[in-house]
Amino acid sequence: MNGFGKRNTGGDESAVERLPQSAAQSPPLGEVSAKQSRTTLAQSQPSALLNTGHRIPLFGLGTFKADEKTTNAAVAAALQAGYRHIDCAQHYLNEPAIGSGLKAALDAGFAKRKEVFVTSKLWNTDHGADDVRPALLGTLKDLQLDYLDLYLIHWPVTEPQKKGDRIDPSVKETWTALEKLVDEGLVRHIGISNFSIKKTQEVLSFCRIRPAVNQVEVHPLWRNDDLIQYCNSEGIHVSAYCPLGTPWTSAKAVIRRADPASQHPVIQQIAKKYGKHPLHIIMRWGLQHGTSILAKSSNPDRIKANLETVLAFELAQDDYDAITAIDFQLRLVDGIRFLRPEGPFRNMQDLWDEEYTDLCRENFINAMYKFPDTPVTELENGREMPILGIGTWLKQNVQETIEQALRAGFRHVDVSSQRGNEEDIGTAITEVFSDWLVNRPDVWVTGKHWPEGSECSSPGEIKEQLKQTLQALRLEYLDLYLLPSHKNEKAFKAAWKAMEQLVDEGLVLSIGLQDADIEDVTAVMEYARITPAVNSLEVHPGNRNDALLAFCRSQGLHVMASSWPATAYMLQRKDSPALLRAPLVHDIARKLGKKPSQVLLNWAIAHGTTVSPKAGSLEHVQEIADVLNWDLPEADYRALARLPQNMGAAKEKTQAGVLFEGKSA
Repeated sequence: MNGFGKRNTGGDESAVERLPQSAAQSPPLGEVSAKQSRTTLAQSQPSALLNTGHRIPLFGLGTFKADEKTTNAAVAAALQAGYRHIDCAQHYLNEPAIGSGLKAALDAGFAKRKEVFVTSKLWNTDHGADDVRPALLGTLKDLQLDYLDLYLIHWPVTEPQKKGDRIDPSVKETWTALEKLVDEGLVRHIGISNFSIKKTQEVLSFCRIRPAVNQVEVHPLWRNDDLIQYCNSEGIHVSAYCPLGTPWTSAKAVIRRADPASQHPVIQQIAKKYGKHPLHIIMRWGLQHGTSILAKSSNPDRIKANLETVLAFELAQDDYDAITAIDFQLRLVDGIRFLRPEGPFRNMQDLWDEEYTDLCRENFINAMYKFPDTPVTELENGREMPILGIGTWLKQNVQETIEQALRAGFRHVDVSSQRGNEEDIGTAITEVFSDWLVNRPDVWVTGKHWPEGSECSSPGEIKEQLKQTLQALRLEYLDLYLLPSHKNEKAFKAAWKAMEQLVDEGLVLSIGLQDADIEDVTAVMEYARITPAVNSLEVHPGNRNDALLAFCRSQGLHVMASSWPATAYMLQRKDSPALLRAPLVHDIARKLGKKPSQVLLNWAIAHGTTVSPKAGSLEHVQEIADVLNWDLPEADYRALARLPQNMGAAKEKTQAGVLFEGKSA
């Protein structure tokens, strides 16, 4: 048996499995005193009065992430112990097992159906008016019930059942369908879950039947004070999921590294004072906080002990207040998976209608990982691009390097289909996303189209290559897609229109140019419906490209500094002086205690360009990140800007794209 607050992965499963079967034959509690004790406990449970005039038991059994093999036993054990509130959801994928447990317990006489408050939830794919009733009927069939006591809209988020399906039914459409279920007697109460104050107000503005409950995350480390206060003022009961504040509830590995509420010093101290387990202190706090609580357990003994212990004592006011005053707050279930660049929820503020969720999450992650605060530049289309990224020109170790860079705090990845390493890059990105250390909207991914030959690519070739890139990267869109310039004006105009179409289709958020000169930029600006946001071109102290850089800025194009610091090698100019080995660069690096490559990077950022240097190891990643921790003195910046032009970035057979090589200066 595992300890309190941990996922139950062991224990005597065979004994647990047998409970519903034996319960269906005869009540295990054969003695009259035991039966009376159970009945008394069930009857003495605290409850809240709903706005319908009916009551909801405050101590419920949660079934989120409940293993299907033990769920039926847990439900039967809960009703046997005196629980009268069972919370479930179609999305938990265990309602058939819950139904088996309910039937076993009801058949055994542990409770009567009218005494048990059963809640389920409508999943995001069933918000359409024609989908609501079938979804409920499926739940009733799985639960082996004729009606639900409470049916909630699980999230204020709509998702398609399959690609291409309609995904925009309004909340009003969904709510109206729920009201009809009440009219039919299939549901006693209807409510909402994960609805913010603003989204709750929207429902109240048109509803015929008011929501009876809003089920949201509430525990000492996420009190949700404002929402609870608002719901109380509107007569909406708040039911608390994740009431123990256990981080494993989160889908994000990074959040699961947080300390559980039970380990907070305040709660530990109060638990010692009362001689109780910290989790029982938290449960008691939840009840006194005015919410019903939905505590999950699959162990019959623990299920029984939770109810008996928590109902047998109260927290003194000063102890309740001490827990309520805990400063550290962190939402564990933040809905980050529902954020999409096309909306309707582009960020946490859109989903929760407040900034606190994002702030707490960022503070926690930054405190744990100490991520650098990467500056961004705002493009003409309003999107913000990090000015320091990681390039992927190298083929070796690219997966490891990109994963290390993202975990170190980099939020810009520069990709080129020409290198043939997009699969490895996609694997790295997917690994980091799967940990929820960072989510897709936070990472800027730049891609480049590469023509197969010397001719300008056709619209079909552009779209097909992008699709291949997205598939390899395992992404739904790119933040920026660059098109190499071409002197065939007619063909390039058609190619640019294809780029615009990619934006229209949501496959690309911003489009730009690669190595476009003043003539090229001027031509595109004349006919573009969506103007280029970026021009990627060679810019470094040895080739400042002043006139082109100034022109791009005058036209609203941000410049990405590309083709360095290995420009000379890539262009076969092997006789060019090496910028990395220029005496001035070395002198400045030695004076500042930095590497020559770091000096050049800092110069490029100070010059107003975005850079994405290549790295081949964690050491290189850390050295690149360090560039943001110091400023290049103005005198040194100007001295570097006076270097002879047409100076290449490398000489002889330096490996293409390697920025950091050799020992520190």
